[in-house]
Amino acid sequence: MGVSVYDDHLIPAQRQRYQKRNVHEAEEEDIFAELIRQLPADGCYLNIGCAIGYYPLPREALAPALTIHAVEPLAQHRAFLRREYSLEWA
Repeated sequence: MGVSVYDDHLIPAQRQRYQKRNVHEAEEEDIFAELIRQLPADGCYLNIGCAIGYYPLPREALAPALTIHAVEPLAQHRAFLRREYSLEWA
């Protein structure tokens, strides 16, 4: 989905999966894209536990007018999101 995932964000099982197919969550990506397309254009998407933003960030390409709320409890992931993306984070 165009989001960079760095090695230090992965656990061993994810690294093995990347060796087979270079996507983060192969089964979930198509389902996610279809669900986002089904939301109203001016709808809202809430991602609790957004980690490094793998799902909230690509929604812009799928539904640019969609409002997004992303919640992430881990300070390491929040720091990454602030550093890597020009987004407004509460």
